[in-house]
Amino acid sequence: MENKQEIILGTILSGTISVRAFTAVLKPHFFKGPYRKLADNIWAQVEKYDAIDPGLATEGTVLNQQDVMRMITNSITLRQAALDYFNQFYLENTNNELALLLTKATQELTNGGRYAEVMAQIEAAYKDLTTRANFEDKRSNQTINTIQQIERAMESGTNLVGPSTGFNSWDEYLGGWQPSDLVYLAGRPAMGKTTLSLCLSYETAKKGGKVGFITLEMTPEQLRKKLLAAITGIPYQRINRGQLNARQFDQVFKAGEELAEMDLHIENPTSQFDMVLDTMYAVKESFDTDLFIIDYMQLMYKEGFNNNRNGEIGYMSRRLKESASADRLNACIICLSQLNRANEMSKGKTPGLHNLRDSGSLEQDADAVIFVHRPEYYLPEGTPEREDVKNEVYAIFEKNRHGQTSTIKMKRTEEFTTIYEEADQPDPWNQGEPPELPTISTPNTSDNIPF
Repeated sequence: MENKQEIILGTILSGTISVRAFTAVLKPHFFKGPYRKLADNIWAQVEKYDAIDPGLATEGTVLNQQDVMRMITNSITLRQAALDYFNQFYLENTNNELALLLTKATQELTNGGRYAEVMAQIEAAYKDLTTRANFEDKRSNQTINTIQQIERAMESGTNLVGPSTGFNSWDEYLGGWQPSDLVYLAGRPAMGKTTLSLCLSYETAKKGGKVGFITLEMTPEQLRKKLLAAITGIPYQRINRGQLNARQFDQVFKAGEELAEMDLHIENPTSQFDMVLDTMYAVKESFDTDLFIIDYMQLMYKEGFNNNRNGEIGYMSRRLKESASADRLNACIICLSQLNRANEMSKGKTPGLHNLRDSGSLEQDADAVIFVHRPEYYLPEGTPEREDVKNEVYAIFEKNRHGQTSTIKMKRTEEFTTIYEEADQPDPWNQGEPPELPTISTPNTSDNIPF
C-alpha cells in the first residue's frame, strides 16, 4: 500500500496531472502512516490556493525534501502506474468506507436503534459516497481515463488510440479503431464489403485486437471458411466444397489453428435489432471486445415503425452510436451498409454520402464513412480501361472525424479471397504447387472445420 500511496502523492506533488483530478476524488483519510499528514497538507493547500508547494507540504511530517523529490521522480517515471494505482486505491478505500458504514448501521440496530432512522443515515452516507464518485467527480474520472488513453498510445509505439486496423494507411487516417466510434463501410453489391470486413477483422485480431463479428447474411461456418480463404489465398469455392489436395488441406488446418488462438468471435443472432445489441453486450462482457463488425445494416429491423423504413434505419443508427459510446460497450462499431443505385447513374460510378441507403442519419451519426468501390466492375471486359484498374479496390474515406478524407487504393487477389494494401501483396495460393498431388474430397459439414 505504501508504494501506491507514494506514487499517488508524488504524482499530485509533481503537477504532471491536474491536482483537482486526484484531490476531488481521493480524501486525506485514505492515506495511512507518515503519508496521512502529507496528504492533509496537500489537500489544505489545494483547497486554499488551488496549487501545491512541495516544500510547505512536508511541514509537520516525518518526510523531508529528499523524500519528496524521490516520490516526485518515481511518479514521473511511473506515470501510467500512478493512474492505474489511483483506480485501485480509490476502489479499495471506497469499499472500506461502505463496509464500515454497514457495520456501524448493524451495531446501531442491534443496540435498539430505530430502523427508519438508521436506514435514513445509511442512505444519506451512501448517497454522499456514490454521488461524489458518479456525479461531482465524474469529470475527474473522465479526465484520468482520457489521459490514460493518451499515455497508452504514447507508450505503445504506434501512436494509435485504439487497436490497429491491420492496414498502415487506415491506421494513419483513423488512429486505429477508436472506442465509441461508429464507422459505416458502404458499397453496392459485389464491391467486396464482406471480404474487406473479414480482412479487417483478421488483421485487427492478428495485431492483438479483440473482435466480434455479427453476421446476419451468412452462417458462422460460411464466414469461417471465407476467413480461411482470406488467410490461405485458396479460393473459397474449393474450401467450401472440400476440393483440396493434401498440401492445401494442411494450409487450411494451420490457418484454422491460427484463428482458434485469436480473439475473433463470430455470432449469428436474429436480425431483430434488440437481439443484435444483446448479442454484442454478451460478447463484450465475455471477451472485453474492442471492435464489432455488423454485416449489415439493411438486414436489421426494429418493430413499431409501421413501414417507415427511413425512421427505422435512423433509430437503429442512433442507437448504434449511443451503444458504441456507452460504458457497457465502449467499443468501435463498423456497420456495413448498402447504397442506393444513384451512383451508377453518374459518369465515374463513384459513390458519395448521398448514396447511403434508406436514411440520412447514417451520415450524421457516423464518425467515419468509407465506401468500397471497384471501377473494374463497371467497365466492359477486354478494354484497356478495365485492364488499367484490374483487381483494384478503392477505400474512399468520404467522412472522417479523426483525420483527412481521401482515397486509398487497395488490391484484391484474383479469386477475390483477400483485399490488401499494395505494399503487402500476398503470394499466390498455388505458387510452386506440385500438380500431381491427390485431391481430398470430404463431406461439407461443420465437423470438418478444423477449429
